[in-house]
Amino acid sequence: MKRNIVLPIVTATVLVVAVLTFALPKILEGNGVAGAADPKAEQFAQGQDVVIKASDISSDASYYDYDANGTKVQLFAVKASDGTARVALNTCQVCQGSPKAYFVQNGDNFVCQNCGNSFASTQVGDAAQGCDPIPVTNADYTIKDNTIVVPASFLDQYASSFTNWKKA
Repeated sequence: MKRNIVLPIVTATVLVVAVLTFALPKILEGNGVAGAADPKAEQFAQGQDVVIKASDISSDASYYDYDANGTKVQLFAVKASDGTARVALNTCQVCQGSPKAYFVQNGDNFVCQNCGNSFASTQVGDAAQGCDPIPVTNADYTIKDNTIVVPASFLDQYASSFTNWKKA
């Protein structure tokens, strides 16, 4: 009789452990609240211009989250391999609308997590109408006191590009 009870308990335990180990992380991945804060990104409230300090721009991209009326709009800044500061919205022009339409830095390259397109840091902010981040050009921001200031009104225009965005 005891043997008949042990087998279902062991089977249930193994099943629960398997679900918690393999399925739960996949279920939770990219299933966060739209607009949830990226712990590595500096946060800016609705209506607040994003201010990027020149001293924060390096070959490792720095990220900035802007709250566009409840939708997180993320941009990044990087010092490209040619020494120039580059700024872009962290969503793909082609893949925008997809939950994984964002870029991850891999050395001097940025890779779209939706389609896998990769390009060099020297292309950030330049390329338009391809699988590239949406450019934030010097016509879109001002330089003031060793900072780049991206107006909230500019970022608000792009909120719809981030509606389904779920960066892990």
